[in-house]
Amino acid sequence: MNRETLTPVAGYGRGASGLRAGTASETATHRLEKLLLANRIAMKVWELLDGVTSVAEIAQVVASEFQIARDQAFIETRGFIRMFSEAELLRVTH
Repeated sequence: MNRETLTPVAGYGRGASGLRAGTASETATHRLEKLLLANRIAMKVWELLDGVTSVAEIAQVVASEFQIARDQAFIETRGFIRMFSEAELLRVTH
């Protein structure tokens, strides 16, 4: 049976104490930070989807909690809502 081996790029990996950085370049560090932030934002958007709270209200919470510009928060929020919708995890009504 073929066994895949997965090796973190640029020195990143999981150590006994969780995520650790090795000799990662600044670019790799930045990419990882963006990915982790996106995951936290996606989780926050998911938590706020209640059928009552508007996209604009969710974006406002995202902007405030993650200290990003409101316009960027709205773009991120819409993107995650679109992703959830395409995965048939939610139904969008107008």
